[in-house]
Amino acid sequence: MKARAVIHFRFQLEDHLDVVLKAVKPETEKPLTSRSRVQMKGEGKVLTLIFEARDTSALRAVTNSYLRWIALVSDTWSVMESLQ
Repeated sequence: MKARAVIHFRFQLEDHLDVVLKAVKPETEKPLTSRSRVQMKGEGKVLTLIFEARDTSALRAVTNSYLRWIALVSDTWSVMESLQ
């Protein structure tokens, strides 16, 4: 793999991190394509995503996919909290 990116997210609550991990982690078990792979690690309130890809186009694509999924989970969490 030629291209690599590491992104760290800090959540306000560990519960929020757990929800994101449970929702998105299954996607890491079977890569979207053979051009990239992703590792997710949660520790305390910090989520670490490690992206590796064959080229920058694949890196951009996989990074955008995961960032959108995490944003979706976070937005859903916010809506659910506002309803309580």
